[in-house]
Amino acid sequence: MKLKNAERLLSLELRFVGNAEDDLSVALRRHFELHEGVCLSDLLKFLYQSCLGSFHLLELMDESELLGWIGRNLQETQPSDGVLVEELHGKKWVRLNFGPYKMKYGNDYLRIYRAFMKAKQVKSAEPTEFRKLLKKLSETFRKGSIRFVADEPGTLRTIMDFLKEYEKEDYPLLHHSKAYMAKNSSDYLVIPQSSLNEVACTDQIRSELAALNGSALDDVVKGAVDFHGHLGLFLVLGLKAGLLANYLLGKDCFRTKAIVTTEPCPPNSCFVDGIQFVTGCTLGKRNVMLRKGKGVSVVFFKGDWKLRLKVKDKTLESLYKIKSEKEAEKEATRLLNMSSSKLFEMARVKMKRARTDRL
Repeated sequence: MKLKNAERLLSLELRFVGNAEDDLSVALRRHFELHEGVCLSDLLKFLYQSCLGSFHLLELMDESELLGWIGRNLQETQPSDGVLVEELHGKKWVRLNFGPYKMKYGNDYLRIYRAFMKAKQVKSAEPTEFRKLLKKLSETFRKGSIRFVADEPGTLRTIMDFLKEYEKEDYPLLHHSKAYMAKNSSDYLVIPQSSLNEVACTDQIRSELAALNGSALDDVVKGAVDFHGHLGLFLVLGLKAGLLANYLLGKDCFRTKAIVTTEPCPPNSCFVDGIQFVTGCTLGKRNVMLRKGKGVSVVFFKGDWKLRLKVKDKTLESLYKIKSEKEAEKEATRLLNMSSSKLFEMARVKMKRARTDRL
């Protein structure tokens, strides 16, 4: 880029402030919730992929080269917990994250290849569509919804100048910032959302998006409130934990078992109701148990897998400060719209031998 200080501008970390007022700002806020160290180059990459997908890879490599490239990248990726699929703006394209994929499916790169190659059937967006997204991004900066972590005088004008230059240069591809690369796994591939059934069960993916991307299903919440009696803070935490377990382990109300550790009285024990409602593990079937202990945590067992989720101490501290019912309901709604990675410490391990017989 010719713009003076462009490299420095692209590397300054950003933050999302206030409420999301439209579809684009909702998508951007979710991106900030899921990732740390987001800079301007990362936002531009997010918008580029949302609009134009991965057509540039189809132009750079033939099919055999793509197959080899996907295989090598998956082989080199370390398996990890987290979000398998991230929605992009417009829901035409999604990011498939290699670490969580490898945790679930190993080095089966042919699934990814088949899903990616369906991009050939997707109509390519026009540059005018990307230009419209950039204008909306500019408005988001002007309104102050996105700001630099370390605000400096004149940065807004510099951003506007940069975006004009970026358009003049015909939107060159940008790499992720060093801050983003250091704080997040950048091993992923953008694939058409319509090809997700090539990768995994779409019902499982919907469960993950509900659990992790801040879009909890209305009917789930309504049913849980009818079951529990009100929209409580710890009920919501239980719902989020249960949805996450359903995705990572697969929902099975008989084979899944859970041990909850917390104070055995409300409001902490309401956490159990959320887990019971979405997982089907119940006290009656004896596949959920409540044990007295500090904090709020749960360990799920299914087959050879164990998943431990612990509500972060910072989250609990903020909840215990809430006194009024009105304030609690408002905070419960906010929790529903937070990604589970912000609420829980997570550990998922494969055991040599399942130990669910101890429940």
